[in-house]
Amino acid sequence: MAHAHFAKSPLVGIVPAMVTAITVLEVAAGALSALGCVMIMILRDSTLAFYGAIIAAIAIVALFFGQRMAKDYGRCGRPCSLLSAGTERDVSAGAAVKVRADG
Repeated sequence: MAHAHFAKSPLVGIVPAMVTAITVLEVAAGALSALGCVMIMILRDSTLAFYGAIIAAIAIVALFFGQRMAKDYGRCGRPCSLLSAGTERDVSAGAAVKVRADG
């Protein structure tokens, strides 16, 4: 569950509210962007599209904040090249697999 993801963070008690807030932000960003696209084509007015982009940026910042608070960035610290042949890399299940080049 989402609660386990934030189990060791100060946000553990407000996870349902955070999920609701992110959902509202993303739906608002999508709706404003879609309406803004129509407004640009019909009236040449980009105001709604601009507000949609602002709300989308706020949603992304909120997602990054949640990731930072959950300290879910451990795998990002070391480089991992998917194109290098004969190396091991992490997969989502946590198992190591051998990457093979057929060339």
